[in-house]
Amino acid sequence: MRVYNSLKINPSAEPTTSQGAHGPSVVQLQEALVNAGFDPKGVDGSFGPHTKAALVAFQQAHGLPADGSAGPQTWRALAEAGNGTGGPSNVPASGKPTLQLGSTGEAVKALQAELTRDGYSTGGVDGVFGRHTLAAVDAFQKRHGLSTDGVVGDQTWNALSTATPRPTASAPAPGPVSMPGNGGPEPTLQSGASGPAVSQLQTLLTTAGFSTRGIDGSFGSTTQGALMSYQYSRGLPVDGVAGPQTWAALNSNAPPVRTNPPVTAGTSANVIAQRFLGQAQHQLQFSGQLPEDRWVPQNVDCANFVSACLQMAGRLPASQHNDSVVGLKNNLLADGWREIPLSEAKPGDVACFDGPEGNFQHVELFDGWNGSQPRYIGSNNTLRDGTQAITHDTGTWAHRVHIFAPPA
Repeated sequence: MRVYNSLKINPSAEPTTSQGAHGPSVVQLQEALVNAGFDPKGVDGSFGPHTKAALVAFQQAHGLPADGSAGPQTWRALAEAGNGTGGPSNVPASGKPTLQLGSTGEAVKALQAELTRDGYSTGGVDGVFGRHTLAAVDAFQKRHGLSTDGVVGDQTWNALSTATPRPTASAPAPGPVSMPGNGGPEPTLQSGASGPAVSQLQTLLTTAGFSTRGIDGSFGSTTQGALMSYQYSRGLPVDGVAGPQTWAALNSNAPPVRTNPPVTAGTSANVIAQRFLGQAQHQLQFSGQLPEDRWVPQNVDCANFVSACLQMAGRLPASQHNDSVVGLKNNLLADGWREIPLSEAKPGDVACFDGPEGNFQHVELFDGWNGSQPRYIGSNNTLRDGTQAITHDTGTWAHRVHIFAPPA
């Protein structure tokens, strides 16, 4: 991947640039995005959908309004990211850019290839820095005594260039934690637990590609969501509790047993959602697999995801797709949906949650019962940068849940 070492950016002098623009300012933008690790699929001076997608990904990764337009704030971030005057701070001496969650392009492919060579699975060499690549980077950094921040900069690139490939036989998945007195080597864990065994559980889940947003030894809602998604993928009871079956699967690197459910006439929205369990929104939103709006910030994408699943299930017209929880709820009511008690909920119904930040702050799909406990599926803030991935949820964090059922 080419790096534009002579690139100069003056944030106050650059024009606001958006899709449809052409010329030198677009070339400048595309070169800056390339240097930052966000591939616009060419530097041709034409601001098309690929440039917009790369720009939105950059904005989301840097906490900017993800509007797909390069204004003063975005130009400043590009300059500060190392693409401006004074020498690019995010381009190491090796000529490789700093990469992080959301980066795309040839440099990501090179990273994935090196990690794979060294024995750290990235889930494929696809040029997309997603959750599998993040887990591999974290594991590599931890093993080599680097700052475990998931960001590939000078130190990580240098370590990769000198690392000895890790033999799989000498570096198995983390083993069980010895916890005497619990009826076995690993204790049964559930929400609220803490300690070394929880850290071990989080490590195993992260290694399997289900992010717990860190290894902190605290079993919270994010760990529970990751565990439920893992259990679903391995054909285990989806109860959010790490018991003997779950530990056995994790310790033996059990492969997934569930394949994507087919989408046929009458497929309910929750079954469609199950196809995307574990996928990060920054990948799913631009994949074309769902009719999602691409401009929605990936830390507030729950209504966009539910709308898209309902739309694919034939339960919501495209004109009624809404990216806000309240807007979606109002559209459903206008279409004849009705609020019902949770006890009457059926898979595919819509669940809106009241929480600490107010009423109707989150939306998911009802996905059935685990005994007496409801299970939901949706786009939840489970990734380490606060963005969302598709996971299961128990809804125990909510103050109240509103269930909406379609007209008979």
